[in-house]
Amino acid sequence: MPSGKIIFCLASVITEKARFVRFLQLLQSIRDQEQKPAGLCISIHLSPALGITREQLQNYCRKLTCRSNNTRILWQNDAHSQFVGYQHLLRLLPGWFADPDNNNSTLPLWVGFTDDDDLWSRGRVACYTHMLEELYSNEKRAVTSALCITQKTWQVRADCCQIEKASDVVPALQCGCVRTKCHDAETETTEYVNLVVPLARMKEFCEEYAYYIEHSRYCDVVFFDFARYYTRNGQTNTVTCQSDKIGDWAYFYRYSGSEYASATLPYSCITWENLEYEAQRWVELLEVPRHEKSHESQWKPRFVKLVENIRDHGPPGMFSMFIRSFAKHLTERTKLAATYKVKLPNTMKYYAHFWRKITAESKKC
Repeated sequence: MPSGKIIFCLASVITEKARFVRFLQLLQSIRDQEQKPAGLCISIHLSPALGITREQLQNYCRKLTCRSNNTRILWQNDAHSQFVGYQHLLRLLPGWFADPDNNNSTLPLWVGFTDDDDLWSRGRVACYTHMLEELYSNEKRAVTSALCITQKTWQVRADCCQIEKASDVVPALQCGCVRTKCHDAETETTEYVNLVVPLARMKEFCEEYAYYIEHSRYCDVVFFDFARYYTRNGQTNTVTCQSDKIGDWAYFYRYSGSEYASATLPYSCITWENLEYEAQRWVELLEVPRHEKSHESQWKPRFVKLVENIRDHGPPGMFSMFIRSFAKHLTERTKLAATYKVKLPNTMKYYAHFWRKITAESKKC
């Protein structure tokens, strides 16, 4: 397979019919690409309640992609996280995309990504391909990953437009139902779907970060930092490109709220019912290894703000309960990480400081 071709990976768990309909809409947007992807690999678990068999799924994909020879499906009997799904796909890629006419050609060079309920513009694949062609023409074959600067859109109003296919996005942009976020190298967020990475880097990530792949709900953030700021021998070789092939938009993101947003919410959003969940979530957030250039370094001060609000304004007993729950989950995850020979980055040190400072102050109250 020629250098620079991209195999797109999708890992999905679908439990509702509405989500499956969006998945089919995604496949249709991939079918309608101006330039077809070199391959599409799908790891999917469908809830038995949907009543969809493997054969039916294969027929849907064959009909909607029109490239059955370049679409591969891994049927998962159990539900897995996205990155566990990617990990499983990675093991199968050599057999799926080997070139029978060239014994030395076994793997595509680059891996791209998509969520299961979003939409691609007709030029998305062409945009990435054009970017990689420029990299190769500039003799930058040694780059470790490439960040494609895209026109990403998301729906901000649900009262005027129904987005069911890629052709619905531009009219929605015109009426204000959908907004465009133009990424640049300085404001890019932790949305890894904008990245394409060499297959070797993806394999390296799966080997080095197994703990986060298998046990962290924020593995996508870990992966973004790994790929965006990949460093070996003191050098960062990530290349950021903006293609003139983007057009009005490249990727429609069906935004339905984010867990990250709750990091900015006041203490009143911590209730007795969700306290245990929030304590565990914050342990996982704070253990994520972050590069010094990462834009999410504000998580720690947000956490301090949150805990101080609980201490100063929360109902009696909530502060001490939150601290104890946080400590319990931190201890559990520290032991779990040790079994992977992973030292959680600054989490224990940060927690010790937090415990001394805030708990000591609470005793004065």
